Amino acid sequence: MNDSDARCPFFKEHTSMTIACESPVPGSALRMTFKEQPDKNLQYAAFCCKRYKTCEIYRMVMEKYE
Repeated sequence: MNDSDARCPFFKEHTSMTIACESPVPGSALRMTFKEQPDKNLQYAAFCCKRYKTCEIYRMVMEKYE
């Protein structure tokens, strides 16, 4: 899984255990830290790469632009 696989416009980066996204707070980012790598991989594949409009973080950040 590469950063280039992500389709979400608010995605910033990911590591083996984290996903970083744009935040609704100016000048900040949100970082999710997962306890298990399979959980992180599932989140990344399902929401960052595919159905990002259904992601809670996407919807929260999107409000800032509406």
